[in-house]
Amino acid sequence: MQLSKRQKELLRCLLNVQNKMSASTLATQFSVSPRTIRYDLQAIADALGPLEGIDLYRQPREGIWIQSSEKVRKDIFSELGIISSPDFLSPQERQQIITAELLTATTPITFRHLETVIDYSESTLAKDLDHLEPWFEQRKLVMIRRPNYGLEVRGQERWLREAIIDFISEVLTPEDIRKLFSGLTLKGSLGTYISQLLSSTEVESAVQVVRNLEGLMDVRFSDIGFINLTLYLSVSCNRLRLGNTIKLNDRQLSGISIRKEYHNVQKATQPFAAELGIRLTDEEVALLTLKLISSPRRVDSEDRDELIGQMTVEIATVAEGLLGVNLVGDKKFLHDLAQHLKPTINRIEENIHIENPLLAGIEQRFPAYMEAATVAAGIIQKYLNNKVSDHEVGFIALHIGAVIERHKQIRQSRIKAVVVCSSGLGTSNILAARLKQEFPELTIIACASMFEADSVTAESNPDIVISTIPLTLTGTPVAVIDPLLPEQHISLIRSLLSVDSDPIPEPPSATSSVSETILDIIEKYAMIIDRNGLREQIIDLLATLEFARERDISPTQTDHGLLKFLKPDTVEIVQGHTDWKQLVHATGNLLISVGAADRGYSQRMLEQIIMQGPYMVMTQGIALLHAPAGPDIRHAGFALVVCPHGVNFDHPKFDPVKLVFAFCSPDKDTHLVALKQLMQVIADKELVIKLSTATDKNDAFKLIQTKLGGVRRDRN
Repeated sequence: MQLSKRQKELLRCLLNVQNKMSASTLATQFSVSPRTIRYDLQAIADALGPLEGIDLYRQPREGIWIQSSEKVRKDIFSELGIISSPDFLSPQERQQIITAELLTATTPITFRHLETVIDYSESTLAKDLDHLEPWFEQRKLVMIRRPNYGLEVRGQERWLREAIIDFISEVLTPEDIRKLFSGLTLKGSLGTYISQLLSSTEVESAVQVVRNLEGLMDVRFSDIGFINLTLYLSVSCNRLRLGNTIKLNDRQLSGISIRKEYHNVQKATQPFAAELGIRLTDEEVALLTLKLISSPRRVDSEDRDELIGQMTVEIATVAEGLLGVNLVGDKKFLHDLAQHLKPTINRIEENIHIENPLLAGIEQRFPAYMEAATVAAGIIQKYLNNKVSDHEVGFIALHIGAVIERHKQIRQSRIKAVVVCSSGLGTSNILAARLKQEFPELTIIACASMFEADSVTAESNPDIVISTIPLTLTGTPVAVIDPLLPEQHISLIRSLLSVDSDPIPEPPSATSSVSETILDIIEKYAMIIDRNGLREQIIDLLATLEFARERDISPTQTDHGLLKFLKPDTVEIVQGHTDWKQLVHATGNLLISVGAADRGYSQRMLEQIIMQGPYMVMTQGIALLHAPAGPDIRHAGFALVVCPHGVNFDHPKFDPVKLVFAFCSPDKDTHLVALKQLMQVIADKELVIKLSTATDKNDAFKLIQTKLGGVRRDRN
């Protein structure tokens, strides 16, 4: 169906109006003669002729109108790539079209033009623009709105490109992406706009470049990583054709150009640029390299278990240091967390969002667990080069909370209970631990899903079933409760419990057998006030020692502690005002100065923040900088820069930052004990205040040294 732009607008007008219109009225509206309108109407009639279910009427002295079914009308809108009527245009659709107009415009566009495009009033357009303004601001762009001037979006070229990619990713479905990457043309009004932002030829060539990069680097990008790289390269090509180039300063360029990935990008893009007749400057190659470095990658199955084990131990180390509870030596916690991380990694790699229905309750009732999990999430982000949502952090907090609640519980049990929960392992574990804390007489003999409830109950014959979902079980009382166990549900369970039930002893384990022997020995020489509490501590200690032997990282050893790596020479006080990038380089330079890392490490830490945001700002006023292991790391090292005036990292909650720690490690184990001790330092709020106001680096170091017991005090 071949129609001119004016003819499409005329067809849209006739499809949208309910009344019959005269040729003279249409001529006035379109600023042409009635004769031109008649010619246009004939062209429209010819185009509609082969279609069924739609008719164009032109009756003298009666008017001009179109009759069609709703379905045919929508099909024509899609076929012609024109805007549907107000009846079919939702606020989201209007705003998508306005965004597309702004991103494709090369000069300011008028308010009148946008009103015509979306066929809505000036007031509706103003509301839509108000709604869109924050979207552009979040992407570091400014929407200019001036009478007698029009509308346009301004900002650095790199942020304009990112906004275009975000827009395309938001409006296209996975099926649209598949079509686009297969060389097919997208239909509809948005398809028309997207074809102005990138061409099918550019996309096809970009796909091949990304495939070549995978071969050169021996990696496989995740789907989302592959899509983002392809879109970035395609959009960049289109922007370069329009004369829009990227600008980087010499420092940024030199830091990136020394990387191996930079040369891989150069090699892969040279044929691409030559084929499409564009010139990729050094700055263009550098920015594409940054995108490449931060793109999520698939983890090969043979490496995944090792990665999960490494993440699990680091998360346990960080949380243990912050909360002061044995986690590294708790095998059940490590196993449960590792099982949770397997699907978590898949979701993060593919940008799949999961809703955590308990998030608000966790944040309100267990803020300490949430804070520890937030810090721990930075470890995942470091390895996967992708952001971790608050919902995922909440699930990690559940696992941390579960083991802590379990450590609090008393093992005196008399009543058998089955816990049924539909929210997953972390939720059922923390619920079971809370139940044991509130009801010492309970023995949790099983945790089951709703599909397993009948079979597990039949096999285990419990005295009570405690469920987070409604259940009806014959012969067994059921308490339906909230997973976070509010007071009214505690009362409900208490009313159902029977204290006359026979106790079910827990099966003995190797550590519990040894702990009983130790308890018997202690009891010969001392009176034990809390036998159960002492048993818990002995079991924890034995588990920790066993774990330490397995990994050869005993927490009591000092050769890998924080004071082994953090010295007065790796502490610095920065007076006066500075920016966050200078702080990153200052902290990295301390590691470089003692030979722990080479020059490129500071730049890699900086790139992590540029590409992923300020996730390394871990809590109020404190940042912990790091980058994955690489050839620029010689040995483990820790550094601290104190900035009493504070520096903003653009973190939504934890600015300004006054303490910037950094570490590097050549392997997965060397830094763990030091990292745990650093968490103990950070968890001491009074110490943090003193460090933040320190004016001498030796004084700052001594504060940490005293905290960790590294200073001997003379005895009088």
